[in-house]
Formats: sequence, C-alpha cells, structure tokens
Amino acid sequence: MEKTEKQWKKLGFVLKDGAVGVERTQQFGSRYTYYTENDVRPLTEEEKLLNQNYKYV
Repeated sequence: MEKTEKQWKKLGFVLKDGAVGVERTQQFGSRYTYYTENDVRPLTEEEKLLNQNYKYV
C-alpha cells in the first residue's frame, strides 16, 4: 500500500532514514512522493509526544 509521508504520519508512522519513494504527477501538475510499508517505521513514544500537537491538514 503506497501513501504520502503525511498519510503515513496520520497513521502513526515516520519515514526510515534513506527512504526513497516514487514521485507521481497528478492531474493538473501536482506532484507527490509515495512510500510503501518498507519505507516507514512506527513512531517511538517520544516522537508521539512531540507530534501530538501537530495539525494534519
């Protein structure tokens, strides 16, 4: 399953060091980078505390 960095973060995951995603261009030229399950890891407890006030827009 491919998701953007923001989508993974909403699910409680962050990108691993050196993660390389696949860039895709959407209709009207918007570009997004998608990552698979192999490119992410679960947030640590400390990261969860640091990100609890982060607003996902």
